[in-house]
Amino acid sequence: MAKINTALIEGYNAMSAEEKIAALEGFEYDDGATELERFKTALSKANAENADWKKKYNSKLSDDEKKKEADEAQQQRIAEMEDKIKQLETEKTVATYQASYTAMGYSDELAADTAKALAEGDMAKVLANQKKHQEALEKKILSDKMKDFPPPPAGDDAGTMTKEKFRKLSAAERLKFSQEHPEEYKELYGG
Repeated sequence: MAKINTALIEGYNAMSAEEKIAALEGFEYDDGATELERFKTALSKANAENADWKKKYNSKLSDDEKKKEADEAQQQRIAEMEDKIKQLETEKTVATYQASYTAMGYSDELAADTAKALAEGDMAKVLANQKKHQEALEKKILSDKMKDFPPPPAGDDAGTMTKEKFRKLSAAERLKFSQEHPEEYKELYGG
């Protein structure tokens, strides 16, 4: 907020409090409206002059120059469209490769990465990703085969009953073994 410069009020320091209030209430200061109006007028004038110069410039341009400017603008638009077409072709190529890799069993992430590398001609990355896929495929096959195997018997060979071990058991232990493992008991004594 602007402050009033009391030095602009004649005899302000010698005035009484009531006189100072009256002087401050009656004080008129320049709020810059005249300066603002002067700037607006100058801006309008400059804009009008700019428009006149533009009209003069365009009227003095020869037909060849106008055609040249139009051709340059069209060449720029064509170059932009060619860049966009190249980008779209690359995206289509990557999408096609990605679909092929996904169909071969690649994970979505690995398929996208490999397709992008192939489109860019990065064969080292393609081969590295193929190796990753091969390793993942081998793990999956091994895991699937392991599901088909029956679980191994509990314990180890040290837990298998032999005639020697059976003879060393007490009578109560022999009875218990024969009741709990009738098939093994028959095998030991040819049942």
